[in-house]
Amino acid sequence: PLGEGFAEPTDEDKLAKAPQSPFGSPEGADRWAAGNMADVLLGKTDYADAVTHFRTDTSATMPYLAAVHEQMRDKDPMAAMKFATQMRDAGLAMADAAPEPPAPTLPPVTQAPVNNPPETTTPEPTQAPTTEPPVTTPAPTPEPTQPPETSTVPKSQSLDVDKSIAALQVGAKSSPEGNCGKAVKGALRAGGLNVGVGVESAKDMGPALEGGGFGSVDPKSYSPQKGDVVVIQPYPGGSPHGHIAMYDGKSWISDARQKDMWGGRGYRDHQPSFRVYRRGN
Repeated sequence: PLGEGFAEPTDEDKLAKAPQSPFGSPEGADRWAAGNMADVLLGKTDYADAVTHFRTDTSATMPYLAAVHEQMRDKDPMAAMKFATQMRDAGLAMADAAPEPPAPTLPPVTQAPVNNPPETTTPEPTQAPTTEPPVTTPAPTPEPTQPPETSTVPKSQSLDVDKSIAALQVGAKSSPEGNCGKAVKGALRAGGLNVGVGVESAKDMGPALEGGGFGSVDPKSYSPQKGDVVVIQPYPGGSPHGHIAMYDGKSWISDARQKDMWGGRGYRDHQPSFRVYRRGN
């Protein structure tokens, strides 16, 4: 028999104490599929099979379980509570977050004011500022500049005299055709030295040769050497372009093999000014 004042708890009392949704929010779940599952579960009195199903069905997520529980709660609240309880016992519900206990509030600690005498600081004796003469750092003595090395032979280009002479010999004609400048520049280029680009007249090849590492030879007691280049200025009545030729070790060659350095009767008769250039001289 029940004691006085005790009443059996009603279903409403049980629902009020039961957790509303141990699965979280149903947002994002398939409501149609959740409704079908809820209808199946509402036809059962025990949900052990549902526990096995949701443990093996990897597609069952908490939003889906929350939607199933919501559908069951709308149609049969007691069945929904039983379903939620069995799911929780099987570990298929969200873990409850235990609220943290509030931190104890301690009364403020008040201290009696301490009357300490004010500290007195003894000022340090002041010293008269000392004036020192400014320190001047002597400017560094510049190192003596060395004059740049002057080399008549450019490092970027070398000359193979034998290749130049071979090219000159192969291209030599039986008689001159007025192409001495083209022939000598082509021979130098075959030997690896490209000079005289843009120079139209043979008489103007001197500076170009000097830029390519040639130097002028003293005409006194001159003895020709293989690879020497002679630049001859024009004579009256002759070609205004002058003449140029290279010595192959035995004879002078321009666009044709010559009898001597002059390369023609007009130059030989007039003997205009000339200059011989030698590589590296």
